[in-house]
This record gives sequence, C-alpha cells and structure tokens, in this order.
Amino acid sequence: ACLNRGMINVQLMGAQGALNCDRRAIFHAIAADPNTQSKLGLDEIQAMTDELFEALRSEIEPVDHAAFARFLPAWQHVGGDLRGIDGLITVIDQLAGVPVPASALESLVLPARVRDYHPSMLDELTTAGEVLWRGHGAIGSSDGWVSLHLADTAHLTLPDQPEGEPDARGRHILDALAGSGPGFFPQLSRHVRLMLEPESISDRELSDALWALVWQGRVTNDTLAPLRALLSGGPGAASTSAHRAPSRAARGRLYRGRVAMAPTESAGSPTASAFAAQRPAASQPHTSGRWTLGLHGVSDATERGLAIGDLLLDRYGIVTRGSVMAEEILGGFALVYRVLARFEESGKARRGYFIEKLGAAQFSTVGAVDRLRSFTNELDAEKCFETLTLAATDPANPYGAALAWPAIEGVTHRPGRKAGGLVVIVDGSLALYLERGGKSALV
Repeated sequence: ACLNRGMINVQLMGAQGALNCDRRAIFHAIAADPNTQSKLGLDEIQAMTDELFEALRSEIEPVDHAAFARFLPAWQHVGGDLRGIDGLITVIDQLAGVPVPASALESLVLPARVRDYHPSMLDELTTAGEVLWRGHGAIGSSDGWVSLHLADTAHLTLPDQPEGEPDARGRHILDALAGSGPGFFPQLSRHVRLMLEPESISDRELSDALWALVWQGRVTNDTLAPLRALLSGGPGAASTSAHRAPSRAARGRLYRGRVAMAPTESAGSPTASAFAAQRPAASQPHTSGRWTLGLHGVSDATERGLAIGDLLLDRYGIVTRGSVMAEEILGGFALVYRVLARFEESGKARRGYFIEKLGAAQFSTVGAVDRLRSFTNELDAEKCFETLTLAATDPANPYGAALAWPAIEGVTHRPGRKAGGLVVIVDGSLALYLERGGKSALV
C-alpha cells in the first residue's frame, strides 16, 4: 500500500502508539477515518498500518554512534563551504569560548571549517576589535589553550574570573597596564622598570611574566602575531608546541631606528652606560603587538546559564552529558540540565533519546534532530566513505566527549583528548588515534 498521510488523521493516534509499539491504535485510527472506510479493504488497511508504524518508529528511534559521529563535524561546518571573513565569523560564533591548543587553532581547527582560511583573516578581526582571544593555561613553554570570542557576545562567553594568581612581576605588569592603558612591549617595559627601581629585570624575565599573565586570562593582545611567534620558537629554532608550527627564519635588522644612532663611546664610558640604561627594551616577535588587560564575562548565574544553554545547542546540535563534561563547565551537567529543562518547558528545546546508549537526558532542537536522522544510512559497498583528520581536542571530535573511546582488545593504553593528539574518523568510526609527536598510534 502507498502511504498517503493526507488521508489519515494522525492526531487521533499521535506518536504514542508507535512509542508503545501499539499497532492496534494505528489500525483503529486508520479504519475509523471516513476516507479509508470506503476505499480500502482490511488487508490494505493492515498494510498501511504497518507502513505508518514503521515510519513513526523510525522518527523516534535513536541513531547509532557512527551516525552521530558523521553528524557532528558536518553540524560544525567541517569540510563545508564556508569561506572568507563571514565564514570565519560564523565559526567563531559557534566555537566561542571553547579552549583549544593554540598550535591546533590555525593549523587544524579553523582551516577544517573555512575553506580559504588565512591567518590574516583572524588578524583583521582582532585588530578591528570584532574578535577577542583569551588564554586558558600553558602547555609547556611554547603553547597553551586559547579561546576566541565575538566582541558583541564576549561578556557571555568569557570566563568571569581569571585562572590563578599573578606573581610580584605580574602584578607590576598589571599595574602598568591599568595605569597607562594598552601599550606595546617597549613602553610596558619602561613602566615596569620604573616601578622596580632599583631592582633590575631582564627582557626575558619580563616576557615570561607577561606570558604567564596571558595564560591566566589576565592579559591579551590585539593580534595573534605574538602567539604565532611563541609557537614557532625562536628564529631558526624548531617548534616545541603540541602541534608543530613552522619555524620562523631569523629576521634581519636593516633599519634599527634611533637605537642604531647610539653614541659610539666605548662600552664602559658613562655616556654609553647612561644611554643603555634609558633605552627601552626592543620588542621581540613573541612580545609584538599591543598588550591590554583581558576582559571577563558577566558573573550573574542566570544570565550565564541561559547563554551556556544556547551555546551548547548551537555547538553540538544534540547536547549530551559527555559533551558538557568535556567542556568542564562550571556547575557541570546539573546546571546545564536545569537550563535545558527550562528550554524544553518553553518549547525552545526537545528532550529525548536521540543517540543510543547515552541515556534519555539528551537535548536538541527540531531542526538538529531532523538533520541527525539524515546521517543514518545503510552499508553500501560502492559508497566512498568520508575520512576526516581532526585534532583530538577539536569540538567536532565526538570521541572522548559525547561518545566513549572504542575499546581495543588486548590494549590497555587509552586515547585521550590531549593537546597534540590526532584522530582519523572514517564514516563516523574512529579508525586511528595518533599521540603527540607520533609516539604511539592506536588503530
């Protein structure tokens, strides 16, 4: 029988009949409809019952893990058609506030989503004040966790508190920035040295203290150029960041400005010593740009909670306990559950059993559920499977977050969402996990 839903008053039975696997409710609803009584025989009604039952059941059945693993990268525009500044803004809006390794941000995370991504695009947005970046802790000496934020919504996506306390040198840097406002490293150095007199501080010690404040979220820059320089190591040196960044060639100093016009007296003369003492520190690539105090988000729990609920629904499509826990949100899943339950009451979200084996406490929207179901497919021998390579920490990687890492028989070593790790996902199944530096691989 050909299913014609226009002939059936589905409201008479609702979806509850299918939920309870009650074919009789569906049969009686079809049989009682005046349009079917005179046109269909008993066998045809039974066939239509079976067809409608299977259609309704397919709409409420949970999808398997592979379907969700196919859905999530597509939902986050991985391998999509986003291009240019507008595409980059769309991606930043969806990933706002998510910390990722700085070494993965421009080598893996953004290029996977914006086809023509170039670092100059992000610099254009940061220097214009449209996008902010924030540190979330160091990874070794030349890498760290960073997040991006749209300036218009940064008060909702930035943490409301810095991470950790500054040391004595850090407090002097903060005082200098608070007193004189945003500034470049040479001016910042001069202010700090005046505060520290007669104590002295080297440029290296000052830059180390500055970067410690960056990773605490207390200081930021209006460009990512110093961060890129930090990731690449010194001139001509090999990168030691989690995801290896290209080495930077030593830069020639063809023009040294007024510093090159210093008096030519011997190094030990009073004039040379006085000049050296007054000369501002030179700005190195990893201290370039304009430094400023970092902003913090609102502290109102209700406002932050509602914003988190919206962000998670937009970021994941289907919000599960695992995806919430992976983001280490203050208040955990209990807070997010209360917010999304309120969304459900107002019709803004749906709660259901959308992904199998992940419990019933899953939240989504109608559009996301419909798109999720489009990623269920039958095995086709002639199908060309899609292969994705992602940073293990990428929010588009469901493994280690919404989905558990697959168990490997006879192997006790487990993968993790660690900086420097890579995952290869083939048609939604995890095919390879590669640890930082290729030290080990799990297949």
